[in-house]
Amino acid sequence: MFLKKKNKVSKKTKKELRSRNRKKKETLKLKKKYLTTLDWCDIREVKDDQIIIRGSRSKTDYHIKGIKVTPHNIFLDDETLIQVEINRLRIALNKLPFRIWWSFVTSPVNIDDYKLRLYEQRLINESIRIQNMISDDYRKAEQFEEGNNELEFMMFVRDRDEKILEKNYQGLLREINNSGLYAVPLGKKDYLNYVSYIFENPLISSIYFSRGIFEYANEEYSIVNDQVQTRKIDSDKWYDSSTSKIEFASEESIREYKRSKMVPTSFIVNNDT
Repeated sequence: MFLKKKNKVSKKTKKELRSRNRKKKETLKLKKKYLTTLDWCDIREVKDDQIIIRGSRSKTDYHIKGIKVTPHNIFLDDETLIQVEINRLRIALNKLPFRIWWSFVTSPVNIDDYKLRLYEQRLINESIRIQNMISDDYRKAEQFEEGNNELEFMMFVRDRDEKILEKNYQGLLREINNSGLYAVPLGKKDYLNYVSYIFENPLISSIYFSRGIFEYANEEYSIVNDQVQTRKIDSDKWYDSSTSKIEFASEESIREYKRSKMVPTSFIVNNDT
């Protein structure tokens, strides 16, 4: 009978694992500390299909759901058609017996379909000259994405009762589509982009998205074949660093944040005051 020999782990790998776990522990502590400075923020959670707002004075939380409406410039239409479009929208809104909130965000231009067609064309063309031309077009498309944003118009409904919320939400979606505009439900990516756009703050975005310096909080580590392996444990599967324009806090911005005398990172009782 032979005993199975365990894989030997080098001191260097053990040291790296300890370093990463220490960094994660520090990050979780830092995140908890900064979250205390966001007590003024009522956002409790961003889910796949809604935003949950903390209820005041221990009341039930508010639930928010919304739709995204494709913008339409009516001033490019004929004058007669403009009046028809306005009337249809007026009738649709008058049918809704509940309050509606609206806002807008700017998001990266989505030309994924165009880029996919370029990629497919490059695969089927054997000519090196044509492949180079397609590759050049692909790079231009990426540069266009990086330098351009598009406006997204959003409409929201809010209620403490989720059954009433769902009824109002379905009514909003139905009537806006019946008005001649094109509307689709918001997903988690839309809700998080909305939160990030409203705050315009890399630190807050990093906390809510668990990115930037807070990336370590979403990792767990193990040793495989004398190598430290990293596995993501967050649930934000929608996030794609190659397409998102969300600004996240870097380690340098965190250091600047700490040095700021106006930042309430903690409170203490001073006996002299």
